[in-house]
Amino acid sequence: MKNMEKLSTGIKGFDDLLHGGLPKSKTTYIMGAAGTGKTMLATQFLYESALLKVPGILVSFDESKEDIIGNFQSIYMNLNEMIENKLLSLTHIFFDENTIAESNNFTLEGLKLRLEILIDDIGATCVVLDSFQTLFDRFSQSINYRAELSNLIHWLKEKKVTTVLTGGLEDNNGLGVESYLVDCVVVLDQRVKGQLSTRRVRVVKYRGSSHEINEYPYSITSKGILLSPLSSLDLSHKVLRSRVSTGIPSLDTLFGGEGFYEGSSILVSGEAGAGKSSLSAHFIRNICSNNQKAIIFLFEESEDQIKRNMLSIGIDLQVFVDKGLLKIFALRPTQKGLEEHLLNMIEKIDSFKPNAVVIDPITSFWSNDVDFAIKALVTQIIDHCKMKHITGMYMHLMHGMDNITEKSTLISSLIDTWLVLRNREKDYRRYRELYIVKSRGMPHSLSVHKFKMTNDGIIVESNVNDE
Repeated sequence: MKNMEKLSTGIKGFDDLLHGGLPKSKTTYIMGAAGTGKTMLATQFLYESALLKVPGILVSFDESKEDIIGNFQSIYMNLNEMIENKLLSLTHIFFDENTIAESNNFTLEGLKLRLEILIDDIGATCVVLDSFQTLFDRFSQSINYRAELSNLIHWLKEKKVTTVLTGGLEDNNGLGVESYLVDCVVVLDQRVKGQLSTRRVRVVKYRGSSHEINEYPYSITSKGILLSPLSSLDLSHKVLRSRVSTGIPSLDTLFGGEGFYEGSSILVSGEAGAGKSSLSAHFIRNICSNNQKAIIFLFEESEDQIKRNMLSIGIDLQVFVDKGLLKIFALRPTQKGLEEHLLNMIEKIDSFKPNAVVIDPITSFWSNDVDFAIKALVTQIIDHCKMKHITGMYMHLMHGMDNITEKSTLISSLIDTWLVLRNREKDYRRYRELYIVKSRGMPHSLSVHKFKMTNDGIIVESNVNDE
């Protein structure tokens, strides 16, 4: 069989779901409730196509041309520029019930004529009919909607234009008649759980083509619709053999004197006050001191707080921020849903292109009923960093160090190196210990080591019993 021709939407993660893009010269239906981003997705498709000199037209049955242009001024899409360059045409078809009359022999011949003029005017090969259902909502059920829509879709195919229709869900959240007539159906969904709103997209059908069938998170941002690329979910990434220092010479010795593998994932587990953030600060200082870039994602401390706290062990993070080598992002985990956090972090990573990433702590997302979602989130972050050869360090707050439960080790199987820090008490004094649970692909210490927090940072004591 000849492979189906597809047209890229310009939205990388979305194209991944479609295994290449929308069916070329055929019709796609994007459906969803109000606020799910149907118009945004369709307009972004037209804009990205225009950037590649592929002209298109947007016909809206709800919003005026001025409103559409105004709505997109706050994001990266300059629609006016594309209109001036004859790469985009916007039209509002308005129906005034006071000036029209309903007839039993109503057809869409007038719409076809209007579309033909618009298509020929700029040589459009892409067409978006936004809120198409609105056209028929103004008329009674006596009009044969299915027949007229079928004729319109057939006519658009003859014109060899790639068409996108947008519309809402049926009252019972089922699929409307449009879904049975078009070649591809995409459902956008917005749901609220635990007072947090999340958006997800699913490809319901795609005639003649394979496609992803699961739900995937997406976000509406100043850069348009964002989806996590599916390439971050596979296991095809290449590994590096080069090493990167932990930033603590005495800790490097526990890994043969060289530290972690570059581009690997490191889990640092420990109770509150065990020294997890301090250890990660050493790592970040070493990265930035070598003129490399790093990102810290904080979910329990502010940026100013961690800067102040790290000064107590001789680490000045502000120096690297001023040099443009370090970015620190602080956000409450309850401020967004899991999916929003995932997409937000991936977008910042891809934009800044760091050599190292720290998430402190990853367990801020823990709850009793989202273990699978947490693991999916962390898997995508870890794999995304590995694909780009970014060394990732993930802080893991534990409660009770003597019993490492299945829940507390939810993500440990995804990790290359696992360090455990713990607080101990003896003779009315507290001290700290660390040990390496595992470190894939390299020899490492099997002993428990004491370590101290000093004005000059962390010092790990040697252990004569180490093998």
